[in-house]
Amino acid sequence: MTLKYHLLLDQDYGNQEKKTKLDGINTIVKDNLAKILLVESPEEADILLVWWGDGFMIEMIKKYKDLDKIYFGINAGTVWFILNHMNTPDLPKTLEGLNIIDVPIINTKTTTHDNGVHDNFFINDLLIGVYWGNFHCFELTSKTQWKLIDIFCSEALINTPLWSTWQALNGDLPLMDMKSKLLGVTCARPKWFKWGYLKPEEITITDTRWRDPRKVAHDGKNPDNMIDNVKEVTIYPPERYAKIAFKHDEDYHDRRILLAQESLWNVILWKNWWVIN
Repeated sequence: MTLKYHLLLDQDYGNQEKKTKLDGINTIVKDNLAKILLVESPEEADILLVWWGDGFMIEMIKKYKDLDKIYFGINAGTVWFILNHMNTPDLPKTLEGLNIIDVPIINTKTTTHDNGVHDNFFINDLLIGVYWGNFHCFELTSKTQWKLIDIFCSEALINTPLWSTWQALNGDLPLMDMKSKLLGVTCARPKWFKWGYLKPEEITITDTRWRDPRKVAHDGKNPDNMIDNVKEVTIYPPERYAKIAFKHDEDYHDRRILLAQESLWNVILWKNWWVIN
């Protein structure tokens, strides 16, 4: 069976440089993608072809997660670790030409002090605290109420194996295997707690030294992703996964390691005051 693709291209021009790049991509699409089967709607497609950067890929996964499609990304940005690097779109025509990685979608329930309940999810990371300078003692407990760990910091960060690439780029967390079922936990700032791992179980995070207001951010600090005046947040074991595809000749794992090594060297060279985990 020949794969059917639906193209997702970031059309928010933003500035002239981005507009020029998008115009070039549109030209490639018109000249080359006629060789593959493109369909008009994402519902008809076997694969959603995401062409831009890592952030846009995450946006599209969140937008179309209920369709249960495969995502194939082509890099048009700078730093990329969930996309394919291709000068021309020589796209696989069958599933046999793809290496597919399952990315966990982590559901959360956030309770606020006014008894509000917010159901949400994250693919990359969950940031708890957000305000620099307000120090919290975050207590993590499992469903059985066994205390797992206390973290004293301004911002606690829980991330999936996918986002461990970015944390490794910043020297914050070891690079996690994309097939790992664990979650990473670290302090976004300051670095008094280095890092650890959490099993995929129901975990509740509270603050034993409460300082209001505080926020929880899902997948970045965009105001649309934030919940304020938070009492506690619970994360759940993944029940769904997003499928990200790479060409078989695209060595995704080596790319991640190379990026992390380059960043670690830069940290040592330019930030010798930084705590290297």
